[in-house]
Formats: sequence, C-alpha cells, structure tokens
Amino acid sequence: MDFRVLDTLVTLVIVLQEVSMGEDNRRLFDAQFVEHVSPPKSGRVEYRDIKVPGFVLRVSANGHKSWYVTYRVKGDRTIKRKALGRYPEVTLSKARMAALAVKMKAAEGIDDQPEEPKQQPAGLTFEDLASDFIERYAKVKKRSWLDNQHDLDRHILPHWRSRPVGEIRRRDVIEVIDRVAHGIKGDDGRWTRNPAPISANRVLSLLHKIFVWANSRDILDGNPCAGVAKPSEEHQRDRVLTPDEIRAVWIAVDALADPLPTILRLCLATGQRLGEVRGMEWTEVKDALWTIPAARHKGKRDHLVPLSPMAVDLIASMPSSGKWVFPAQDGKKALGHTGKMYTRLRQAAGIDDIVVHDFRRTAATGMAEIGIAEYVISKVLGHSASTDVKIASVTSRYNRHLYLEEKRDALDRWSVRLAEILAEKPSGQTNATPAPAKRAASSTASAGTRSPGKTSTAKRPPGR
Repeated sequence: MDFRVLDTLVTLVIVLQEVSMGEDNRRLFDAQFVEHVSPPKSGRVEYRDIKVPGFVLRVSANGHKSWYVTYRVKGDRTIKRKALGRYPEVTLSKARMAALAVKMKAAEGIDDQPEEPKQQPAGLTFEDLASDFIERYAKVKKRSWLDNQHDLDRHILPHWRSRPVGEIRRRDVIEVIDRVAHGIKGDDGRWTRNPAPISANRVLSLLHKIFVWANSRDILDGNPCAGVAKPSEEHQRDRVLTPDEIRAVWIAVDALADPLPTILRLCLATGQRLGEVRGMEWTEVKDALWTIPAARHKGKRDHLVPLSPMAVDLIASMPSSGKWVFPAQDGKKALGHTGKMYTRLRQAAGIDDIVVHDFRRTAATGMAEIGIAEYVISKVLGHSASTDVKIASVTSRYNRHLYLEEKRDALDRWSVRLAEILAEKPSGQTNATPAPAKRAASSTASAGTRSPGKTSTAKRPPGR
C-alpha cells in the first residue's frame, strides 16, 4: 500500500483523537525539535506528530524521551498504544518508520501487538494486597483508614489472609459478606458473631475499593465484587436520646475500659464525631479552645470547637503526657477501634440500638430545644455552609474565628442543660440498667453548671 494512501486512511480514523489532544501539543517533528524540546517541571508531556497522526514523543521531567504510536485495528474501535523505544537510541526517522509500519498492519486488520491475558502476580496474597492498599492509599487519602483496618482484621483477613488474590471469585466475596450480614453461630446455638447487615455493606464497599485500586495500579485485572449487591438497605438515622437515656448512658459508659468513658462523654458534651474526639492531640487544645485540624476533620478544613467547663474538666481528667489525649495502650498512637464497645455499652445502658453518632444528633437537638439558632448549631457541628458555597469558601480563609463567640455560647448553654438532665430524677421507670458508677458521680458533679457568659473557674487542660 502506498504510504500517502495509508496516511490518509489513518488520519480519517483517528482525527477525533487528534482534535481532542488540542493544537498546543501537535508539532511537525524534526531533528531540532526532538533534540531541544524542554522537559516539563513535573510529570510528563506528550507531543504528537503532524506528519504521522498517532506518532507520539513523550518527554518526562527527568529529561527522558520515548516514542509511542497510537492506532486502531481495522474493525476494532479500541485505541491501542505501542512503545517504539527511547530517544536517542531510536532516532526520529527509525521511530517514524516503525510507527508507519504499525499503522499499515492495523489498516489491514493486523494487530502488531496482540493482547495476551494478564498474568496475576505470583505469590501475591490478599493480605499483601490489603497491606499495600492501607499504606499507599487509605493512610494517605482517608481519615477513616483505621475503620478500614478494623474491618479487614475482623471480617476479611481471618478468611483470606493467605489466599492468592488471583483465585478470589465473586462466590468468595458473597460468602464473606453473608457471614458478616447474617452472623455466625457456634455449635451450642449461641451467636459467636452477631448479625451486622450495615457492617456487611461497609465490608463490601471496602473490598470493592481495594480491587478497584489494584486495577488502577495495574496490579490486577477484574473485580470479583462486580455485580454483588449490598446485603442491606440503609436508612438515615434520626435517633435522639431521651433525658432518661442520656442519664443511663452517662453512667453506663463506666462499664467500658479507660479512656472510653471520657471519650464518649466528651462526644455528648461537644457534639463532635467519635473519630475526631478519639484522635485529639494535646497541641490541639489551648485556652478552652480545641482546633481540629483539616487533616482530621471531615470537612477538610480547620474546625474550632470552644470547650465548655464540662468539656474542659473531662479533658483535664486525662494524664497530660505524650502526644495524644486518648492514647492507645502502647502510647504510640491514638486509641483505635475498641472491640466490643457497642455490645457492652448497650448491655450496660439497657438500650439496644444506640450508636455514638446518636450523641452528636442528641447534642444538636438539645441545643435547638434551648433556643440556639440553627445556623449556629451547624457551625458547632462543623457542617459546610448551606448557602452560597463559593462565597463561603472565599471568606472562610479570612474568618477563621467566624461565629466563635456564638459557638462558645451554644456549647456553654448545652453543658448547663446537660448537667441539669444528669441531675434530674428519672421520669418514671426507665428501661435502662446502669452499670456500677465507678466515675459517673464525679463526672456529673463537675459537669459545668455555671451560667452562660460567666467566667469559668474550671481547671483548664494544658495548652502546649
């Protein structure tokens, strides 16, 4: 076939691709351009030849220059790519001739590099893949990576730890998800693992993310989670604790190991998320103000939380040594997942369906009931602006202390109301069965009963 005819055919086939690349990256390749083209400051840039459409020169920040050709095989709409070598080992003329040869075969329906089935990495176990995912993706991208690690340790690794990833099939995924959703019973008929349909949704989502990530890194081909339906339909919770339940929970947390009682009480007193409270560092607390850094806040921005006298007392009850206010047992990290916390808390409080996020909702509802404006409650909770997002994003960088006094007033008033609830007698017979109060009495006594607006005499946590 004549080269001029081939050029015309190829141009017609990939003209849309060339247009989408933009005019700025198209050049007439000659020896001078290839020799002197400047590398980008970072990453890489690709230039396309005007003379031979699909002929590509890639220039990397380190100065390396490589040749490629993109093409479509006759009868196949898939755009393929073939490496032709690196410059200057492969000269411009040789690379251009190689590109034309590939395109000639493609125009005749011949693929110059037929695709072979991808071989899964030999010896790669699911534990290897999961560890890589946590270290290289979850810890970098997700504040909730500890939740991912917990789900792996509890629900997945016990069954797949040494399993080669290339052998995992959809049936295996379904078995793991069903085991979480429907629970496990022992030989005596007792539950050794309670049914957890919502947790099963989370585990399926995690597995799906791991396999998608592995595909994006060219570690694997295929995703065994594809087509697996969530085992449970989820509904938005609107659970708010009653005063009787607040009193029961405040006492029942003492059934848990330290420092969980203080953590959970602080969640209720401040309305902040469990993960943000659990990861609190001493350097974040100064002069009755807690600054949750953007790296730990769901909104990905610094969030200022004024501390009421009740919150100050709770934090001051913790030993002020080390980096974290609530360290793990080894002291090398913040407290992580807490095993059977919910089981013990629910049993001690006599409330079957409670979760810690209910504390946040209860605090917000309690503030609304005592007359705090909705927009102030939203600021206390750290929600994004609900009005003009563009304006909010511009002005927020100049107004870090916006609504600070309003938030302090709201949390002070909520601490007073919370102290009143804790001091009240139960309204009739409550369904709660509180655990023995190891610390509850002292916590209630120091719950911060000053009136809003007065100067606090409560002990302040160290500001470092």
